[in-house]
Amino acid sequence: MKYNLLGQTGPEGQTNPDAPEGGPYIYEEAPGLKNGVPSPDAENKGLNAKGTPVDEQQHKDKVESAGVEDTTTSSEDTTEDTTQETQDTKQYSSSYTVEQIMDYQTILKGRGFYDGPIDGIIGPATRAAAQAMIDSDAPQDIDATRGDEGKALAQALDAITQTSGLVYGSDLNSGQEQQQQQTTQDTTMYWGRYNSGSWFTSTLDGIEDDGTWKWGWELPEYAGLGQDAFTSDKDLNDILKSTTDGSSDGVKDTTTTTTTEVSKGFQGTQIWEVDGKQYVVFTVPDTEPALYIRYEATDTLLDLYYSSGRERPDVKNISKDSDELINSSMFGSLAEVDEDILTGAKEPFQGLVDKWDIAKEYRPWLEDTELYNIWLEAFIEDRDILDEEWKTTEWWRTHTKEERDWLLLSQGKELDKLPADAQAYLDNNRIKVRDMFKAAGVTNIESIVNSNGESFLDWFAFNFTSGKWTETATLDQVKAISDPTTGIELDDSVNEWLDGKAQGVDVATTKKYEAQVENLANEWLGPLYGVLTDDQKATYAGMIRNSETEAVGVGMVIDKLKAMRGTLFGDYNENLTYNEIATPWRNYSFQLLGQRMDETSSTFVDVIKANDQKTATQLLTEWGINNNSATLLDKVTDEIGKVTGAGQVVRGIST
Repeated sequence: MKYNLLGQTGPEGQTNPDAPEGGPYIYEEAPGLKNGVPSPDAENKGLNAKGTPVDEQQHKDKVESAGVEDTTTSSEDTTEDTTQETQDTKQYSSSYTVEQIMDYQTILKGRGFYDGPIDGIIGPATRAAAQAMIDSDAPQDIDATRGDEGKALAQALDAITQTSGLVYGSDLNSGQEQQQQQTTQDTTMYWGRYNSGSWFTSTLDGIEDDGTWKWGWELPEYAGLGQDAFTSDKDLNDILKSTTDGSSDGVKDTTTTTTTEVSKGFQGTQIWEVDGKQYVVFTVPDTEPALYIRYEATDTLLDLYYSSGRERPDVKNISKDSDELINSSMFGSLAEVDEDILTGAKEPFQGLVDKWDIAKEYRPWLEDTELYNIWLEAFIEDRDILDEEWKTTEWWRTHTKEERDWLLLSQGKELDKLPADAQAYLDNNRIKVRDMFKAAGVTNIESIVNSNGESFLDWFAFNFTSGKWTETATLDQVKAISDPTTGIELDDSVNEWLDGKAQGVDVATTKKYEAQVENLANEWLGPLYGVLTDDQKATYAGMIRNSETEAVGVGMVIDKLKAMRGTLFGDYNENLTYNEIATPWRNYSFQLLGQRMDETSSTFVDVIKANDQKTATQLLTEWGINNNSATLLDKVTDEIGKVTGAGQVVRGIST
């Protein structure tokens, strides 16, 4: 399957008849993606707001090399159609105004599905973006379009996908085209900064004012500078150099002032120079040999980072083949680091070491170096991890679907910060595992805790939820805990957890020793009479549990089974088990019949009860003839031949 310019998939070389403007299916990836992540170098550049290929020549070359027909519209055709279009021939939405369409475009742009202008016109790019959000399996998109509160948005996006051509807002039909032009004419992109310290660009109306960011001109260190100083055509490094120290006239204040003491923390940073590029380098705590993370930094960023009182080290030249560089991970630009770290208000690894053991226990994938680096980078930059970051790792390719699903659903968060849908999934599985234990006879599963106060039920449910154990494996472990005599081996991690449980809080189970009782019954009574009812198993298992020792209890059960065996097979010594009684007759029947008999059959039971070879021979011969036993029939025909003087019967074809 290949992609077209709208991001739809289909058989290679064919075209969607309902959306011919998307062209043939000839691309390996969806619009804007390269190797699964957004990239300006993507081969499939999609359609622009006018419904024509973003890079017409590149698309034309691709179509020609594929040897298929192109159904996209060229910019020349669009220009001609637009020029000839009049107010009377325009298509207007019956449901949405220009402002409403712009709102939907803004939502789509904010979620990364739309990169066209916020113009209030529904075109192919807006339709493709709406469909992409509807089809998205990202938890935040599912919440926004499939939850109870997302019905209105879902209906609006669905209505957008049902349109064709260019659709204008309904208020333009009332002569308000000039107002729409005024509303949409400012498409300038400006620099802003998130509270975490990361910079971004957006139009004035392209980002929701949720209190997590500010425009550059709103920041105190740039007081006195206007919007024009922060247009996206300005280089970020130049903007970082233009701080005014909060003076309202825009002139940097050089007056000597007394500054508040801030943390000089993490003096162990290094500055490396590798092939002409400079990096600030952090040593990861408690790693041996030392592991490093590095951020590329300009002189301006270095000045900012070391302006908080940190001692600035000398630059260290590092070669490409050095062990230090090999043991380091590149995390991007220093500008992406949390602002509190840059200003010295917070240590780079504050809280990391203290929480590390707990973090690894409930996020076992942190043991993987590649995933650990992704998590550590996001930790320092105080941001969420993108799904695409996980999907490019070797861990992703080598782990189960259940493990991968939980990683995405949980977004790599700590247990007390899980997204709502991940928390609900974990809660449901906790109930499911609790019911497994109760069905297996464990009566106090919710009361078992370890010396750290951790619940056994919570720990068990997490192993199931995170995909470490399948449902079948989880059930096996439940059975092994509820009755150790099953012979099912406990997972090492279960044994380790139970070794650390609080003293005096043991697993209370009503089914312990039931498996041992089943084995004893089979040993003494055989496969036919040794099948006990649930009540019988519970009674005998209770005798063992309630005895002063296990050995005493087992002896009591054996005495009961001995009495039953004496009733069934009374001609034998009372201390012989069924297996000891049956073994000679198993061997005899095999010699006579050439095959093993079903020991639950009435014939074999009668042979054992008779305890007489003549009677056994008669019973087994009759059974063998009725069941066409080849070995027995051969013996019978040979005997007949001897009696009649014909000699031994020759079988098969003589040569």
